[in-house]
Parts: sequence; C-alpha cells; structure tokens
Amino acid sequence: MAVAGAPAQQVLRPSDLDDPALQAAMEQEALFGERPVFDRGKGVQASVGGTTLAIRQPGAEITVDERGSVRVSRPARDAGGRSGAGIPSLVEEDVRDHVATAIRYAGWVLDRIDPTRRLSQVALACRLDGVGYLPWRTRAEVAASPNQASMGFSGREAADSPPAVLPRAALLMDVPRQAEDVTVRLRRQAAG
Repeated sequence: MAVAGAPAQQVLRPSDLDDPALQAAMEQEALFGERPVFDRGKGVQASVGGTTLAIRQPGAEITVDERGSVRVSRPARDAGGRSGAGIPSLVEEDVRDHVATAIRYAGWVLDRIDPTRRLSQVALACRLDGVGYLPWRTRAEVAASPNQASMGFSGREAADSPPAVLPRAALLMDVPRQAEDVTVRLRRQAAG
C-alpha cells in the first residue's frame, strides 16, 4: 500500500531522514501502535538510502521519502493461512484489515512529518503480489470448508487497486471505507 501527497514538494530534509527520533518513532508505531503493521516477534532495522528512510523486518518494509510518500509492504496472509490448516487462501477480511492498518500507519506518518498539512491531497494505491492461483475466500467460507476451495483462475502474479485521489483529511476520517474500496478492487482482479 502506498500513499503519495500533493502538491508535490519536499516535506523532509535529508537530515530528517537520519534523525534517530523519527526512526525510533516509526519503529515504535509499527511494532506497538494501536494497530501495528509489523510482527512484534521479529526485529527491525532502519536504513537511509538516497532520499528514502526504510524500516524493515523479515518479509515486511515501511518506507518514507523526502516528499512524504509512504509505502507499507507486508504479507497479505499468514504463512499457511489463518488457522495454519486447510487450503492456503487469500482471506478477504484479512486483506481488508491489513489494508486498513497500513492506511492508518501511513496517516500517522504523514501527521508526524507534516503536522502543518502542506500535503493537502493524497493518492492511495495498493498492489497485492503473488496472487497466482490462490482462492479468494471469506472467513466464513474458510471456516465452513477449510479443505475445499475453487482455485483462482486468473493466474495473475499481482492485483492492483488504481490510485484513489482524496483530500488528506479523508484518508484517516473513513479508514474502513477506504480499505473496503481497495479490497474490492483487489478481489475483482485477483479472482477475475
């Protein structure tokens, strides 16, 4: 999931990216925030390359650049599925919840790095990699039939939710709606 702000401008100075306080705050929020986006059981590492600060842990990454663009990358599903048994699937509610926590995290980062709201608009986009032939199911479908599913027929490697442009205030005002819209677009491509 990625959020880019507008009008395009520099929000962070190069020295801001090296600031240990910013890095520590991003790590803290990612691991222990109200809705964490990282796994608390895995370590984190911060690094700066070019114009981008990256906070990483195995299988997940958060980046923010000088223009205030935020990207949150993490697995859409648990290894082996929600319960660890049955057919590996993309579970709609899990995807939606992951998108929602990523949106909240991105909004938190924007509020932290741009408290005066110079970035007044945002574009929100999402990509789901590794879709392949995984079935897209709901939690109820998984619970009712964990070992049976119609395999996806798209064969796509990825599903994309095209950018939605909205006022920055709307990003966090209605996270459930934003996450639902993104998830529906991803489902249509992944299951199509």
